[in-house]
Amino acid sequence: MYYNFARVHQTLRVTPAMEADSPTMSGPSKKSSPSSGKPENVLAFVERLRQQAEEFQRTVEEELRTARALLEELHGREAKRRGHGRRMD
Repeated sequence: MYYNFARVHQTLRVTPAMEADSPTMSGPSKKSSPSSGKPENVLAFVERLRQQAEEFQRTVEEELRTARALLEELHGREAKRRGHGRRMD
């Protein structure tokens, strides 16, 4: 996986480099600080993005498990309603 620091992020509406306050990668920033532009800032930002991505992935996986379980239950109820669950003697 790689990160594109120049592309505007849809949610942030700025580039990741701008969000990390890195003027060396994105030009002058409105919120400049004494430590801006240091690789440590960019690395910290990338680490935060990685953690957020992992958390999002866990959330999506949990939602998928829930949706699959609900679908299985729904299919079971539908089959029972149609009589497929009854024994034919």
